[in-house]
Amino acid sequence: MVRPGILGKEARPQNKAGVVFSILIPLLAAILLFVVIQAKLRGVQLPDFVIFIEALGFVVVILAGTWFLIRGVREHRESEERYRQMASHIQEIFWMLDVESKRVLEVNEA
Repeated sequence: MVRPGILGKEARPQNKAGVVFSILIPLLAAILLFVVIQAKLRGVQLPDFVIFIEALGFVVVILAGTWFLIRGVREHRESEERYRQMASHIQEIFWMLDVESKRVLEVNEA
């Protein structure tokens, strides 16, 4: 039996690896860009191969970040749809309150 008004943490799995990568990927891209800019500002003549690898790394980092963002949005959308299906088909009364304002956020049709 589902307890009305309670949505446990087990119903909302967290993808911690995705969160970590979504933070690390832009940080890595910024570091790669910073290295190239600092070298150019100091007048260091970088070989074309190094510049190519830095640029390729930057593009890969941006693409990977975009992939994690798209995946996160998709997972959120699917989770939202599962929640809506559960809330609309449950036979018991289901409600959700905002704890701070004590305002009713949602009530199902039961």
